[in-house]
Amino acid sequence: MLLREDGTPVLSDFGVAKSQATQSSQTAIGLVIGNVRYMAPEQALGEAVSDRIDIYSLGLVLFEMLTGDLPVTHPVRTRQDQRAIARLVGTELGEFIARCLSVQPSARPSAAECRDWLVAYARRLRAGGFSLRVLLGVTASVVLAAVVGLLVWRVGPLHHASPPGLIVPSTDAPVALSVTRLPPTSRVFVDARPLTGDSMNVAARSHEIVAVAPGYYGEVRHLELADGALESSITIALEPTRLPTAEELQHFLKLADASVLTEADTTAITEHTLSTVLQAKRMRQASQSSQFDTLSRDLETLSRFGDARAAVASLLIGSVQSGHVSRSQVTQPLIDASAAGDAMASLFLAVAYRESINAADKPLSPADPLYRSYCQHLALAISQGWSDVASEYWRHDRCSN
Repeated sequence: MLLREDGTPVLSDFGVAKSQATQSSQTAIGLVIGNVRYMAPEQALGEAVSDRIDIYSLGLVLFEMLTGDLPVTHPVRTRQDQRAIARLVGTELGEFIARCLSVQPSARPSAAECRDWLVAYARRLRAGGFSLRVLLGVTASVVLAAVVGLLVWRVGPLHHASPPGLIVPSTDAPVALSVTRLPPTSRVFVDARPLTGDSMNVAARSHEIVAVAPGYYGEVRHLELADGALESSITIALEPTRLPTAEELQHFLKLADASVLTEADTTAITEHTLSTVLQAKRMRQASQSSQFDTLSRDLETLSRFGDARAAVASLLIGSVQSGHVSRSQVTQPLIDASAAGDAMASLFLAVAYRESINAADKPLSPADPLYRSYCQHLALAISQGWSDVASEYWRHDRCSN
């Protein structure tokens, strides 16, 4: 649990309210149409559905075409399962399929995004002349034909060029690196250089690729390009951010205070920021120093390029290690994230101001600049959408007075 310097808890003593959904007294009777083997999780569980169930079904069809069967854990899976799906398919197409099979409907691409991605993917195939067997990792020609036909349904027949081969004698010639970004407004940096178009020429060596976008979790990729490669392409599909529920936050606080964390504990929290903090703690507990250092460097890199949630995660990792939140842990990227509209950044900035008041053993007074800053950041967090948590602080400390 996050504790103050005097040993009292930061959040749980305020009795964070849990949202209570109003239960309808009427019984809803619905008609389900479709093949249950291709249903989205929310549809299979009888929850509210949207047009994103069709995106899920598209992902299942593509997955089955490439692998010959449906995912083992369908229709309910964890984020780790989604990563496994992407590794199983083994291509950028696999990453696209993993997005389509996201458990949360909001994390799936829209129909327009699917169309645009598939069109761009088909164009790269046409321009590059890759061996489709190598690219897709599929040996059955019938399956290949079906997948390619689906991919190019918006752009017409695909004209094959003879495979040029992917390995040539060592040369100083640059590698043409193509990056497909989702959302299209993502900012991408290759070795700290902004990618202004869809591709750039790079050397055949290791590269660090960073993608950030407001309202999305940023991502760092470490790409190794072999000497002699002619070209390479990757897809970076960022996941939209969300705010933890009050209940999820309370569960996180209990796990953050645990003496030992298991893998199941780290996957019990699905919000990416909090999950990252627990992963970092488990790495420290397991003496996985190299993994922890890599995670810390990636978070620092993302924060430097303006990723709001990376700045929050860095603050929380330091807070969990020290046992309390302090203003000394506040960074400029965290301040910028709050100003840019991230409610998590605003709330934990407020907590840092509150801890400064506690450390100085001061009473809460409207005349105190720290108290005013505390209440201002609470108001920001409320206006930015995290009212179920921030409002508890606001009422408890009489910020309206």
